[in-house]
Amino acid sequence: LPAPEPEYIPPTEEEEPDEAEAPPIPIPGPKPGLAWPAFFLIFIGGLGAYLLAEFVVYARNWAIPDFIIDRFRTRDKGPYSLQFPKPKDIYEEDAAFRNLASAMRQREEGERIELDIGGTVKATVKEAGFPKLVYGRYSVPTQYLALIERRRTSDQQPQVFFSLAEQLGAEDVFVEPFWYDPDLDLVWNDSHPTGLPLESLSHRYADYRLLIYSDGYGLLDDFADRLHPWRYKNLAVWHQRAVMTPVDPADWSYREYLLRGGFL
Repeated sequence: LPAPEPEYIPPTEEEEPDEAEAPPIPIPGPKPGLAWPAFFLIFIGGLGAYLLAEFVVYARNWAIPDFIIDRFRTRDKGPYSLQFPKPKDIYEEDAAFRNLASAMRQREEGERIELDIGGTVKATVKEAGFPKLVYGRYSVPTQYLALIERRRTSDQQPQVFFSLAEQLGAEDVFVEPFWYDPDLDLVWNDSHPTGLPLESLSHRYADYRLLIYSDGYGLLDDFADRLHPWRYKNLAVWHQRAVMTPVDPADWSYREYLLRGGFL
């Protein structure tokens, strides 16, 4: 008997082959070895290190020629200081200085009251011979106490102030100059080289007019917009006091305004 034909079973959708799907193409991986950018950086770094080492060795062994050293050699060494001419040479022909000295020589009324002889005679004559006593205050020369701030012995501007005070004294102006440090703890001059406390000046020179040659910033409180309480208290003993600041008026700020509240 013939063999039976096999029964045909149609394929399902899942089993149908996808004729459009191509087999995957293999992608080659990176070849082992050193990439050229890294090699280039290593080469540049090594070359730079070599050149730097050669330069250091060359600089150590290289000497500057003598003619170059002689050309740029300084004739002196620091620190340097300006040499000011003598005060007499500065102020001798200065009309403004002479006017200043004349104004500072003006006498003022003292505290002592005495009999005015001339005024008493004139008043007695007017009263038809009846005695009339006239009293007046005794005039005294105006005297000045100059406090000059000096932060360092090499400061040039305080030297100018001190020279000015000395020249005023040569013009018959009664000026007693003292140095002082920014803290106002001590004042000193040639007569008192070891220094005097500021309180002692208020007893010795109470009748003097006080002149402070400084920008005055040391008289201000560092933590508040006001005058320093302790320093101002010691200076307020002098009723007539002024700060002679070197700061140009065009550059004045709130600090000068604060100083104006306690000084001229």
